[in-house]
Amino acid sequence: IHGMAGKKLELDNTGRTVAENISRIRKERGLNYTELSTSLSALKRDIPALAVRRIEETQRRVDVDDLMAIAAALNTSPASLLMPRAGAADEPVQTTAMVQPAAAETVWGWISGDRP
Repeated sequence: IHGMAGKKLELDNTGRTVAENISRIRKERGLNYTELSTSLSALKRDIPALAVRRIEETQRRVDVDDLMAIAAALNTSPASLLMPRAGAADEPVQTTAMVQPAAAETVWGWISGDRP
């Protein structure tokens, strides 16, 4: 993934979280890459199976249109793909642009729109 002047753009915390959540939820749903790709095509968002694998391996970025379609194909909310995994509400988690980690409950409130 390259930005200005060919500089590679690395995924930050949220990009890695989205990739991990897509992989986890896809497996929980018992879907393989091809099945998820087929579901995405039915939603008019063509993401080939290889691209799904690359997303999960953090080799391909997910844009907002991809995020919405993948969430729909996985029967989950877009917010759940953005939220870092936590074992407890008070467990510290980190997202892109956060100066320091915050409690999972606080971050979920922000991602879900309950708090600014």
